[in-house]
Amino acid sequence: MKKILFLFFLLNAFADAPDPTKPIVIGKMNGRLGNQLFNIAITCALAWDHDAEPYFPDLSILENDPVYPDNYRHLLFRCNVTPPSRPISFHMFEPPGGYRPILFYPDMKTEGWFMSEKYFAPHRDRLLELLAPHPDDLLYVQSNYSWLSKHSHTVGIPLRVWNEDPTGKYFLQYGKDFLRKAAAFFHEDTIYLVTSNDIEFAKKVFANIISFLTLPIVGGPLG
Repeated sequence: MKKILFLFFLLNAFADAPDPTKPIVIGKMNGRLGNQLFNIAITCALAWDHDAEPYFPDLSILENDPVYPDNYRHLLFRCNVTPPSRPISFHMFEPPGGYRPILFYPDMKTEGWFMSEKYFAPHRDRLLELLAPHPDDLLYVQSNYSWLSKHSHTVGIPLRVWNEDPTGKYFLQYGKDFLRKAAAFFHEDTIYLVTSNDIEFAKKVFANIISFLTLPIVGGPLG
């Protein structure tokens, strides 16, 4: 049985291995986890649309990031890190003014924020597979919060408080009117799961707006 499982593992490993003969698209990582997910999504979508391979060499640094190493270990570990050794033909910077279609060039690099699902919406299912939780994390959730998998309407809300910007000039803390409007988009029986670097502040923000639960963060917060 062990030999069969090992063979199955090898077959899947080779099946998922990138093809070094294909054109490549390198995605530069910006910001923390939320921004990094957008960077990965746009780069993968652009590559997949043109039968190319996406790579993220910055993740080799993130793997040993002294501040947020968990980003790579828990979510981004399936991404290709080491591209073939050949020069980049075109460095594409995100155009200003919101969403705009991106031209593809073989062996290119993308850089920007790309905060629009229009860039990658057709690849939603494939991206969900790529960015699925680590099996150990999934097992932890299933073991400790099995009831979550039985509820069809759940929404995660990460609320990060920027203490280094007390005026709110650069990192806005949206008011309760905004939160009420956002909650109106979801089903009335939705369970909201809130995480924050200041959970007491988060409780005050969401009080009397939505019904929510706060869960402990195991192993430290993701960046």
